[in-house]
Amino acid sequence: MNKNNENSHYVNFVLERLKSELGLKNNVQLASHIGIQPSTLAMQLKRGRLDMFRIIQTCSGVDWNWVLDMNTDSTGEIQSRYTSIDTSELPEYVKTYVRQKENDFRKANAHNNELQLVINQLQKELDTAHEQLSVLKEIIAESQKG
Repeated sequence: MNKNNENSHYVNFVLERLKSELGLKNNVQLASHIGIQPSTLAMQLKRGRLDMFRIIQTCSGVDWNWVLDMNTDSTGEIQSRYTSIDTSELPEYVKTYVRQKENDFRKANAHNNELQLVINQLQKELDTAHEQLSVLKEIIAESQKG
């Protein structure tokens, strides 16, 4: 298989998964969704090159790990018909984008964990303040009786 055919095969694979993720039935709908002419998408498929920058910008809520991973299906099962394709052929800008998004996610997750620790600490302090307030109310009530 020549390099263009391999790329076209991978591009077709990505487009099929992307349509599945977005609930689209065909390439015409996908082209419309990403804001290009169907003929432009057909030419990208033929050449084995996608405008991933445009696709990523216009397709929110997509599980890019699943869309781009040729080795697993939506349930995590191996897709044997695609295992012979070298995923290293992915364009470098796509790899870079995915790595950046993974890093952003890790940073956000770490920040979220830090915030959760702060929230937990504040909750403990609030609980302590409520306990102290209850004790003070009891002391005031006792002092007003006597």
